[in-house]
Amino acid sequence: IGAALLALFEIATLEGWPDMMFTAMDTKNQIQTPQKRNAMAASALFFVIFVIIGSFFVMNIFVGVVVHKFQVAKEKTKGNSIFLTEKQRAFIDHLKVVLDTGRPKCLKVPDDTNKWRCYI
Repeated sequence: IGAALLALFEIATLEGWPDMMFTAMDTKNQIQTPQKRNAMAASALFFVIFVIIGSFFVMNIFVGVVVHKFQVAKEKTKGNSIFLTEKQRAFIDHLKVVLDTGRPKCLKVPDDTNKWRCYI
């Protein structure tokens, strides 16, 4: 059973599955040795269906669940990063306020010529 599960895992990860498929196609049954190449072409159908369902479909479901969990976690933190602690979030908020208030908005050039020379 362990070897069978390992073979299914190898097929699902798409690593070396064509070699396993060709070996399975060459065998007739458990007792006989391979006598003819591609004796059971119908076994290739199992491998192709398993690759389509096992790899693509299941992997897409897995990725979808992971993305959904991250979205739920981000909603719980009200749009903030889920990797920051409360203390780090407070520091970033204070830093944003300090940097926003310390910036000069817009400087006006004086109209009078004497004041303009002092401005430069």
